[in-house]
Amino acid sequence: MDNTTLQNLLSINLFEKLGIENLSPEEKLVFVEKMGEAIQGRILLRVLKELPEEKKEKVEAALSDTADFDSLLLAIAQVLPNYEEIIKEEVATYKEEVIARYNQQ
Repeated sequence: MDNTTLQNLLSINLFEKLGIENLSPEEKLVFVEKMGEAIQGRILLRVLKELPEEKKEKVEAALSDTADFDSLLLAIAQVLPNYEEIIKEEVATYKEEVIARYNQQ
């Protein structure tokens, strides 16, 4: 994905793009929580795929030691210098897929 596409996708407000900006605050919270869980899973899978074997142990240890995603990201940052780019790419890809599914309906 080129940088322009990446930046465009990251700037999209999914509530507006999907026409759900009028959801109640509770419904928006549920949507954001589910979206966050999906993106976190994608990030973790991608990181584990890209990490060299010798560094996976450190991340797996952090994963088993904490349920806090922010702490896990700190452990990942120590062993994978491009983790921020991975996060951006996974968020953009997720948004792209959600929008594509919405447009198919």
